[in-house]
Amino acid sequence: MPAAWGDKDLILYGTVGTEVELYDVRRNQALMPVSLSAPVRTLLPGPRPGEIVGLLEWDIVLINAQNAISISSIGMPTAAPLRHLAVSHPVRALIAIDAEGQVATWTPDDDWVLGVRSPVEQVTAACRLSSGPLVLGSALGEIVIADHGGTRSDHSLRAHGDQVTDLAVTDDDRFISISRDGTVAMWEILGRGVREIWRQSLRGRHFLNRISLYKDQIAIGTAAGVIALLDIRRGELRLEANVHSDSIRTLAHSPDGRNLVSSGDEGALIVTACEDLQEVGRLRGETPYIRAAGLVEDGDGALLAYGGTDGRIHLLSLRDNSSVEGASGPPVRALHPTLDGYLVVGREDGTVQELTLPELAERWSLRADEAIYSLATSPAGESVYAGTRSGFLLRISRRGELLSQEHLHRSIVGDIQNSPPYIITCSDDRSLKVTHGTTNTLVTQFVHNGLALNNIVVLSNGNIFTSSDDGSVVALTHAAGTKAVYHHHNAPVRAITQLRDRMIVSGDRSGEVVFWRPDDNAPVLRLPLGNRVIHLQPAGPVADIVAVTENEVSLIDIGADRLPDGGIRRSGSEAGAAVARSGMSAREKRAMTHILHLSDLHFHGGEDAVSWVTPLVADLNEIDVFELGAIVVSGDIASTAAAQEYAAAGEFFEFLRAEFNHPAIIMAPGNHDLDWAVSRSAYQPKRRRDVAGLLSGVRVIDANQDYVEVADAAIFTTRFDAFARFCSSVTGETYPLEVREQVSELLLPNGRIAMYSLNSSWDIDHHYTARASINEGGLARLLSRARDLPDSPLWFKIVVWHHPPTASSEVCIANAEVLEQLSKAGFRILLHGHVHRPMRSVYEYDASGDRGLTVVGAGAFGALPREWAPGVPLGYNIMSVHPDKVVVRSRKREAIGGAWMPDARWLIGPNRDPVSWFSISR
Repeated sequence: MPAAWGDKDLILYGTVGTEVELYDVRRNQALMPVSLSAPVRTLLPGPRPGEIVGLLEWDIVLINAQNAISISSIGMPTAAPLRHLAVSHPVRALIAIDAEGQVATWTPDDDWVLGVRSPVEQVTAACRLSSGPLVLGSALGEIVIADHGGTRSDHSLRAHGDQVTDLAVTDDDRFISISRDGTVAMWEILGRGVREIWRQSLRGRHFLNRISLYKDQIAIGTAAGVIALLDIRRGELRLEANVHSDSIRTLAHSPDGRNLVSSGDEGALIVTACEDLQEVGRLRGETPYIRAAGLVEDGDGALLAYGGTDGRIHLLSLRDNSSVEGASGPPVRALHPTLDGYLVVGREDGTVQELTLPELAERWSLRADEAIYSLATSPAGESVYAGTRSGFLLRISRRGELLSQEHLHRSIVGDIQNSPPYIITCSDDRSLKVTHGTTNTLVTQFVHNGLALNNIVVLSNGNIFTSSDDGSVVALTHAAGTKAVYHHHNAPVRAITQLRDRMIVSGDRSGEVVFWRPDDNAPVLRLPLGNRVIHLQPAGPVADIVAVTENEVSLIDIGADRLPDGGIRRSGSEAGAAVARSGMSAREKRAMTHILHLSDLHFHGGEDAVSWVTPLVADLNEIDVFELGAIVVSGDIASTAAAQEYAAAGEFFEFLRAEFNHPAIIMAPGNHDLDWAVSRSAYQPKRRRDVAGLLSGVRVIDANQDYVEVADAAIFTTRFDAFARFCSSVTGETYPLEVREQVSELLLPNGRIAMYSLNSSWDIDHHYTARASINEGGLARLLSRARDLPDSPLWFKIVVWHHPPTASSEVCIANAEVLEQLSKAGFRILLHGHVHRPMRSVYEYDASGDRGLTVVGAGAFGALPREWAPGVPLGYNIMSVHPDKVVVRSRKREAIGGAWMPDARWLIGPNRDPVSWFSISR
């Protein structure tokens, strides 16, 4: 999650997709989301105050993030994708290096200045001194001093024992380097040479990833989640704290030097005070990510096991999307399904355990000294191999006894493959080793001259393919001699497998999956999945490939369409490929879930469904909504509950759902969804004297002093019959006519979102048109069902009905005190309609602010102009549910036949223009 400071109180950070958001640290609130033309890969403090530079896939933008966000493009300096982007603040220079080694520098005055090619292979860091020279760091630990354009090497030295991960320039024109080997050093240029001023070892903190400078303070972020503060004069350690639970990827001082913002691989974005490294604010909490996956031997290859930062093991059926999960534990780093039907799991705390399937019950466990990153079984299956964070290979019996341990690599053992009689391992130290599985003797090894090696696949002919952080896949002979290097990616390749007919499938950190053949080195198909690819594996009869990213599972078929039906999304692609993304994800999906809220459609019959759907789809696509998790309808679908009205509505929802992967629908009836003709026919006139003493609990209309009208309960109940038939046809769920049973439930397990609907019109009829309320029996059943959810407090609960709970001039429910029970039960949002205008209010149950409801009303989606609220056009809401918040965007249509557009009606403070959105904390 990239992040950078706009000024001392404002942080700009990337969220999901193409969106970036501005956050006010002092007020502890998000200010505004802004969409860019493509996902942002890097955000850095810009060359001028208040400016941020952002790297997109094929563009570089300057973002002014002081008072209001403004964006301007400065273009791409080269034809190849950029691999590295850095800002050197003393000279206000931007340095870009592309995948082919082209170096370019940019300043506000000189625009882009191109060099020829970098004198360094595999540049991993760069900075520019005030005096002009360019400093480059390499994957091999080299530091090279080059001229302004990076075309000539003036001096080079082996500065570190491993990759140089970051460089920074001091105020006095010296520079500091950090490395994966755990060391940090300060340097100065003397003539044509480089002198080391001091060196400090932080090896116990694991890899050093990011550096930030402010005056005499050095801040370093590590792969263990630690932030360390050093004195710039001697490199002495001043203070350190474990801020993140996973590797730190972003680290930056605020412009006044008081705070740091950092992001970690666990998804948290945290502001800490430089004075004591205590947390000041948390822009985003930890987001569960998938870290390991594999198909379980269940007979048909359709059961996927996966785990990640939530610490749970999940089993997902790729056939019907059903899933089960185990108990929580430390974060999962590796898992390995065994051939005899068990699952071996490796965790962040060093635990290795074997679980039964499908019960996920523990058979045995062993606790190692450090995190487990890879697993495999021995050739005979009698033992388990586990690769650790610092390069140890452990051999463990199937009873949980440590048999041996060998320090095989200098860094993370990224993958282990069983190729009888050999065990093959690869590592972040760029080496691949072949070990005899019985004698544990090293047979041969290969050292890559690029970046870290991540994964291994062994072909049937014995050739080995291994993937690298430099975007390449290296092919080796069985004797580990280099055969070929293939470049099909512009990001680190994190997963690789073999498909039929000698086809290789590889996936990278940017989310791109490439199908290619080594014979002709030609890519057959490229598919963007949007998030870091974790695992790729042939899926047998289900699909060609199951692809697991850090937050979802996709089934990919590049031939005939063999993907299962049942609401799974399909999207055509080149070469006839189809991709299906399953509804499964980590316990809380990192990507947002979009929920469409419609109300007061007021179909009259005869409407053209396509003309209603087309502008709505165009508007949603324009704001980057291409999939819907659910559709919520808060009443008044019809105008008089006539059959032709519901027929038109049914056609509308059929077309709408087809455009968005057939999302589930939950709805509540409104006062226009009951049949008033049935209501009238249910009442029969009776002489008062004939029914005296018999009217307790009976619906009665006072006619005059001699007569009353008494409702026949059997007929009266059927006034919702037309709505019930329509609701059942659209949702697939029976809608009961018994009022106490009129509770609908819709669960979205991916984001733990639970939605319920109630009938606020249950007591309304043709005579008592304003008698809106919530039935106590229905409410009790709703609360019971919500309480019975597994881990009920963890679900984000939403309730929907038609009438507002309070209103100054409109009809509202008579028993608004039901909000107390809903708040105590953990409900956070109430959705309603009826008043034909967007509304927002907050009901607080107690002073803590932790229990209460945000009440959100949608405008009328389809009412005739004569039915519009004065000055209020047609409207709808789209809710984007994130792990830590819900963003509600209001849209409007000012004329029937016109286009939908933002409805900027929500005030955000004095002297500031209103906006079309607001957010609700989860």
